[in-house]
Amino acid sequence: METLATRMALVIKELNINQYEFAEQIGVGNNYISLIINGKRVSISLSLSKLIQEMFGYSSVWLLDGIGEKLIRNRPDPRLKLNPKQKAVRKKIENCIDQMTPRQLEIMSVYAQFVYSQSKKKK
Repeated sequence: METLATRMALVIKELNINQYEFAEQIGVGNNYISLIINGKRVSISLSLSKLIQEMFGYSSVWLLDGIGEKLIRNRPDPRLKLNPKQKAVRKKIENCIDQMTPRQLEIMSVYAQFVYSQSKKKK
């Protein structure tokens, strides 16, 4: 059976970057990724899996559980780089998301979709 370690190693390999670069891009420490790859950490947070999905196009469900399609449609540009201020904001958002209930996550998702649709109308 495929493990989180094998799935994460595959993601890094397919992105053609090293563990350090991957860790930097998703805003975690290299040691954290090393623990995952070596099978010493067997899970990641939902918010981190969603971040990887948004940044690189790998399904968060597939990352977490190995279920379903590996890639989602409309894969984002993997070269996306964040500056330190953007990384700090992302980390704060991730911490908030990790503390939300499923209902709160649903409400935030609907709100984010609404805000996004409104921004598209203004262009």
